[in-house]
Amino acid sequence: MTSKEIGAMIRSLRDGKEVICPECKKGKIVTPYDPRTSIYFKCTNCNFKIHMYPVEKK
Repeated sequence: MTSKEIGAMIRSLRDGKEVICPECKKGKIVTPYDPRTSIYFKCTNCNFKIHMYPVEKK
């Protein structure tokens, strides 16, 4: 995936939209937390995970 594709996927996840897993193409990327603030997303079908480190505001 290119950085633009990853950015678009993250924006869609943050907006709460349904995103198909880029690995298995069968599962959906979900989070057990609020998608606007979550730093963790995972696939419902395979082992694909996204873990973002939170940015500290100065």
